[in-house]
Amino acid sequence: MARLFKSRTHLKRKKVQNYSRFHNHSLRVYQSITATLAPLVHRAHWSTTPRVNLNSIVGKRYQMDLFKNMICDKFQVINNSVDPQTAQQLEKLLAGKQTDVVILNDGSTAKLVILNTPDKGPRIHQMDVRAELILGKTYLGHTFTEQDKQYLHKYGDMGRTAQLIDPNGGQPLKALIGVDQETKRLRLLNIDTFRMPDEILGKKLTPVQKLMLLEGKALRLDNMDYKGTKFSTYTRLSAAKGGFKYNKIQTQQNNLPLASLPSQVQSVSSPALEPEADASFPI
Repeated sequence: MARLFKSRTHLKRKKVQNYSRFHNHSLRVYQSITATLAPLVHRAHWSTTPRVNLNSIVGKRYQMDLFKNMICDKFQVINNSVDPQTAQQLEKLLAGKQTDVVILNDGSTAKLVILNTPDKGPRIHQMDVRAELILGKTYLGHTFTEQDKQYLHKYGDMGRTAQLIDPNGGQPLKALIGVDQETKRLRLLNIDTFRMPDEILGKKLTPVQKLMLLEGKALRLDNMDYKGTKFSTYTRLSAAKGGFKYNKIQTQQNNLPLASLPSQVQSVSSPALEPEADASFPI
């Protein structure tokens, strides 16, 4: 009886060992086939997808040749070409604008922008997406108050100007500070270079009103006009948006959806010095 039990146990072990060998062999065969076919499938995919040659992407501010090596390091470039979506982002980049959030070769997600550095000249700056906003005690020479931090976390804008030091040149800089909600990083709107319009949506601005807006204050503007519809809003400059932000004042005549209002961006905020909250900003 003992011999019969041992014999059956031995047979079971043999079956397990044989199955294990078969499974390992099958796995190796699968991996070998995958390794062989994957490049072919990859090339077939790209061969059927329209591609854009890098040399055909003309920048409005920067030239492709200056950044081609850096672009090849960050994006998947095949035969000197990229997919149409990447080409659109590169056009924004070479125009001196910030890209949308993109997926890079190393698997990271980030926004890109070109910065002019004093020692190395124009470089592509990468702003990785963060899980949450991280605020230190100071930022470019500005010391955050508790109210500053509260407003940045809650509203996405600090609500007042700050005297900063430009890290690229060491020059003083007056700016509004906001939060890029996609990357959870701070961004600036440079007040010194912002071009304030004479009117916003048909509403002419007085010198005092312009000054209030440049200080980051909310300004009530009545009888604004958008496609023939009159409305009133609290309007302010938002570093988070890189332009104007409107908080509609509810009246019987004011039925225009706020989302339809143009931001009328006059200047791009500087992401180099490291969307819009729905809540109304404190007046």
